[in-house]
Amino acid sequence: MHKLYIKKYLEIRNLKVFIVDGAYIRKNISNDFTNFGQHYALDFIPENELWIDVESNPNEIEYFLKNLIVQRRLMKGGKSFLEAVINGSEAEKKERAKSDLAKKVAHLGLNEIAEKAKKEKIFGLFDFSVWIVSGELVRNSLYIDFTAGGHDRVYDFVPKGEVWIDDDLSGREIIYVLIHELHERRLMIKGRSYVQGHNSALKLEYFSRKNVFLAWFILLFEEMMNSFIRKEIILTNSEAILADGIGIIPTDTLYGLVASVYSEDAIKRIYDLKGRDADKGLIVLISSMKDLEIFGIKLTSKIKVFIRKYWPGKLSVILPFDKDLFPYLDKANGTLAVRFPDKKDLIKFIKQTGPLVAPSANPQGMPPAKNIAEAQNYFGNNIDFYWDGGEIDSLPSTLIKIDGEKISVLREGVIKIEY
Repeated sequence: MHKLYIKKYLEIRNLKVFIVDGAYIRKNISNDFTNFGQHYALDFIPENELWIDVESNPNEIEYFLKNLIVQRRLMKGGKSFLEAVINGSEAEKKERAKSDLAKKVAHLGLNEIAEKAKKEKIFGLFDFSVWIVSGELVRNSLYIDFTAGGHDRVYDFVPKGEVWIDDDLSGREIIYVLIHELHERRLMIKGRSYVQGHNSALKLEYFSRKNVFLAWFILLFEEMMNSFIRKEIILTNSEAILADGIGIIPTDTLYGLVASVYSEDAIKRIYDLKGRDADKGLIVLISSMKDLEIFGIKLTSKIKVFIRKYWPGKLSVILPFDKDLFPYLDKANGTLAVRFPDKKDLIKFIKQTGPLVAPSANPQGMPPAKNIAEAQNYFGNNIDFYWDGGEIDSLPSTLIKIDGEKISVLREGVIKIEY
């Protein structure tokens, strides 16, 4: 048996569950492996195997197994990764809620549970400290996806000035996870988004795993930087968009997952997060009819008069555009769906950022988020900012297509078209 396998835990028909050496996998195969994994999310795992990290608390193995089985079944059946993760986590949550540990703290508030989770302070200087915490208690009662570590810039339940390390980690891995969390936190305090900080931290963590001697110097540097850093540089939402970020904002019809039309990388992130088919186009929001010129869209006088009857408003229009200007937006033979929304604060925002792609805030196949809580449940910390606009439950926009001076109604929505 390969040295990454510790032991076979059980066998379910032709499906084998192995306890594996997570530290070895993270160093030599992929840093994406955390507490557990299955083939359809991590293709280096054989199709008929489920892997659970040897360092996982024995009390938690059955929870992870429940999650894994649901994930694997859904992804094998063609469901998206996001949908599988959401359903797997829900199944795991139900099992954890039955535990004695969860029941003991069920009457406590989040802050009280957070204090109970802390076990040992391993570093502290000025207003900054690092704690070993009960990972099982955190996953049972605060956040099911807490893995390895976290800090106050990512998790609301982590007190200000603190970094948490899961007690489930082996001693040989604490240094690398701590380097990751400290570096990520420092970058986020300086104004970088979670995704930017996380990606940089992954690279530094991987380098540290390959250079053990240097890792201790890196750890000392990051500890000192986190202790002394004071000034917080916080990007505004519009600045985050201009820095190739993505956000979830209230539009005139529903919550949209937005990015600048000029950022191909941010738009790719949207496709990945939504699990959206690559051949499906994205709606573009503009702040004035003059913005159509950005896309090389030319309208006849008659069509301009027609569109002005409904814009700004809940009317989306498919128009021919110059696909050479934005080839990554061309998903429908040189046409683009555009809307000029009737929402003053949104128009002001778009004037600051430029036109935005704005598909609905949900994974493909799931219902659109009607509020920020639902959006966060879908996407969590993978979004650079959330703009809370309250509950939104509106009919979709009316969708028409214009070809020359021919107008076709493709979807009846809020606006009734007269032509």
